[in-house]
Amino acid sequence: MANSFVTLKDVVFNYAKTTEPEESPFTPPGQAPKFQWKKKARLNQEAVMQVMELQAKGEENQLKKDDDGYYTNFARPTEIRDSKGVVKAKLDAPKIFQADGVTPLTEMIGNGSKGDLTLEVYEHKTPNGGKSHAARFYSAV
Repeated sequence: MANSFVTLKDVVFNYAKTTEPEESPFTPPGQAPKFQWKKKARLNQEAVMQVMELQAKGEENQLKKDDDGYYTNFARPTEIRDSKGVVKAKLDAPKIFQADGVTPLTEMIGNGSKGDLTLEVYEHKTPNGGKSHAARFYSAV
């Protein structure tokens, strides 16, 4: 299956760095640190339904709820590694644009900014030999 893209419209972003990735808390012991770009987004009802559809296909990002509604986090690693920690591919930074959708954003995304979050949906193998889907942060406008 080729990668596909899903855009979550009119989400509310929390602060996010756009130029430097952050160290991932999910680095296995004994392996070099992993880095990723992260995006926390508060979702409207339509976006919640889109994430639930992805979850039905195996996406593991959790929907969380607080007093302000539903939110979730999406990440984009700087590289893809195999189960032994060997780098298989390097990934470019997510594409972050100003509201015009053309001009690159070079500073942080401000808390409370509203926009569209595009996810790259891909298929991967599971440990038991099956297949599942996952989504990673691709771009934001």
